[in-house]
Amino acid sequence: MITIPTSSFPGGTSKFDPRCFSVSRGARVTIENDHSAFHTFTVTDTGIDIEAPANQTVDGGAIDVSPGTYAVVCTRHPSMTASMIVV
Repeated sequence: MITIPTSSFPGGTSKFDPRCFSVSRGARVTIENDHSAFHTFTVTDTGIDIEAPANQTVDGGAIDVSPGTYAVVCTRHPSMTASMIVV
């Protein structure tokens, strides 16, 4: 599970928790947005773009991309980034 914690805005900075995580190819990902703002979980160059409405948990579906390391960003808050390692 990837969480966007309620406390993700200390000093105005958003964050994913964890900031770097591993997932098996084909595994499902759950995004838990505990924050009061809308966020996205967008995996660069893959077509994965999951909307995470405020204070909701969403099933992001299966991660079906080739093994490797991918950049993750919230398109609404571009400084909010993470790394996803697909194995």
